[in-house]
Amino acid sequence: MTISEKISTLRKSKGITQDDLASRLSVSRQTISKWENGSALPDAYNLKEIARVFEVSVDELLDDEREVTPKNEDGFDRLIKLLKKHWLKVGYLIAVIGLIEFTQGVTAKAMIDDMASIFGMMFPMLGDDTMSSIYEGTIGQLYTMINRGPDQFLIVGAILIVIGIIFIVLDFRKMRKRKEG
Repeated sequence: MTISEKISTLRKSKGITQDDLASRLSVSRQTISKWENGSALPDAYNLKEIARVFEVSVDELLDDEREVTPKNEDGFDRLIKLLKKHWLKVGYLIAVIGLIEFTQGVTAKAMIDDMASIFGMMFPMLGDDTMSSIYEGTIGQLYTMINRGPDQFLIVGAILIVIGIIFIVLDFRKMRKRKEG
């Protein structure tokens, strides 16, 4: 298998267009086409970049006797790569979703407490015995069950906010390393 065939095979196996590969390598689409049809060969720098993009060694690309086997990524690997590429955006998104969840929990808790106080105002009209039997019965059980829901919103919201902040911090660390390196 020639280097031209290898470049074409690897590109197609990754689902990358000639334009996409050209953009990644900072060359024209026509250059990619020439490499793939064998009318030109990539220089040493571009060979190294092609190997990096396709996750193969330069030796694998240059040795006509060796076949290249494209590494097929599963969905999880692609998701991890995407997350690593966009930590900041994902972090903000998760933090905002967490904030919304948290706000829903606080709002629901306030509404439930308001409902309980309204019921509390109604019970004195019914008399103490009736009030305690109703409250301890169906309404009390309902209040206890409903009051647990907002706690779940609060917990999930807080967890999402923390995860979002972690992603944001990871992105800032990645940017700082790029600036230093």
